[in-house]
Amino acid sequence: MQEPIDKIWFDKLAAIHPFSLVGKLTGDPKSRLAKKEQFLANEIENPKFKYPRLVVFKIDRKRKRLEALRADIDANEESEIIKRAYCRLIDEKLSHLNILEAAQTEDDTMFEKLVTSEFGGPSSEVLHRLMPHVTDMLEKAESHDNELSSNAALRIKELILDIPTSDDPLFESFNHESEKTITASKIKKRFKLELANNNICDWSVTLDGECRSASIIIDQKSKNILIPGHRRVSESRLEALVKHEIGVHVMRRVNAESSTFMLLSAGLDHYIRGDEGLAKFEEHAIYPAALNSTIEMYFIAALVMGLAGKKMNFRETYNLFYDYYLASRHNKDGLSEKGAQNYGWNRAVRLFKGTTGQSRGICFTHDLAYMHGYIDLLKILESHPNEQNRFYNGKYDPANAFHRKLMDELEPDSK
Repeated sequence: MQEPIDKIWFDKLAAIHPFSLVGKLTGDPKSRLAKKEQFLANEIENPKFKYPRLVVFKIDRKRKRLEALRADIDANEESEIIKRAYCRLIDEKLSHLNILEAAQTEDDTMFEKLVTSEFGGPSSEVLHRLMPHVTDMLEKAESHDNELSSNAALRIKELILDIPTSDDPLFESFNHESEKTITASKIKKRFKLELANNNICDWSVTLDGECRSASIIIDQKSKNILIPGHRRVSESRLEALVKHEIGVHVMRRVNAESSTFMLLSAGLDHYIRGDEGLAKFEEHAIYPAALNSTIEMYFIAALVMGLAGKKMNFRETYNLFYDYYLASRHNKDGLSEKGAQNYGWNRAVRLFKGTTGQSRGICFTHDLAYMHGYIDLLKILESHPNEQNRFYNGKYDPANAFHRKLMDELEPDSK
C-alpha cells in the first residue's frame, strides 16, 4: 500500500486531540433533569443552561496549538492542494473554538453571530418549499378524531398564517411513521449485525443508559456507535437508520482509511453538510418518513429565528415542538401529553444548545446541515451526475467545489 501523502500533517493534527463542537456543548444529565422538572412545573419561564465540559476546556491553549500547526503547514507543505485542505480544516476548528468561547462566556449575541456565520441560517425559500408538507400534516391532524392532535394543529396554524407556500415544494405530502416500535437493545443488535456483515471489526455499539443524547451518536474518535437507552424506532425506520449511520457515516470513513489521503477518513472542512445530506438521501430512499424530523427541525428553527415575523424564546419553542409532536402523530394509539412534554423539552434543548437559554431567537443552527445538505445533493446529482461514483470514497462534501477539485487530483480516474 502506498504511503499516505499527508501522514506527517495528519499525525500532527491528531496529536492536538481534535475536539467535537457538539460534544463540548453537552449538559450535565442530573442538572438538566432538575431544570426540566422546574420548567414543566412552571417554576421557571426559561431554563438557564450551563456547559460543564467547557469549564475545564483550555480554549486558548487549543487555539495556539492549532494556529502554530497552521503556520507550520503554510510554510513547509509544498503541495498547494494539501496545504489548502489542512488550512481550511484548521480554520474551521478555530471557528468552532470561537463558538465555544462565546458559549463559555455566556455571550449569546456573539454565539449567534458565529454560529450563523459557520453553519448558516434557515432561508425563506426553503421554508416556503416545506410548507406543503407541514400544511398537509396539519390538515390531516385537524380532521382526525384525536382531540389532542386537532387542537395542536389549530395552534400551529395560527402561527403560520402569513407564511407563503411555494409552488415548487420539496415534499408535497406528509408520510406517517410506522406505529410498532422496537427497543434500544434490538437496535444495538441490528447495528452490530450490520458491522459484522460489512467485516468491520474495529467498531463497537453500546447503549447509553444515562441517555446523554436523544440521538444516536457516531463517535469517530473511539469508533463507537452510542445508542440512547430510551430510543425506540419502527422496524422499517431501523433499516433506514442502519443505512444512515453505518452505510454512510461509518462506511465513508472505512473506505477512506485505505486512501492515500488520510484526512478523508477524519473529514475535510465542513464535510458534515455533505455527510448528513447523503445520509438523509439514502435514509429517505428506504423510508420516506425519515425526513419528517429533518423538516420539523428546519421549520421550527425558521420560526424561532423570526421568519414568520416574531422571534421565539425557549418556552415558546418548547410549546411549538409539543404541538408538532401531537399533530404529526395524530394516527398513533396512546398519544399523551407526557410524551409531548418529553419530546418538546428534548427537541428545544437540542435547538438551543450552546446558548444560555435566555435569549429570544438565538439558537444552534448546526442541524440545518441535514436539510441544506440534502438539497445540495439533489442539485449535484443533476449538475454533476458522475460525482455519485465516489460519494463513499471519504468524508467530503460533494457540493463543495474545493472538495471536488481535491478529489479530482487524488483520484483523476473517478471523475
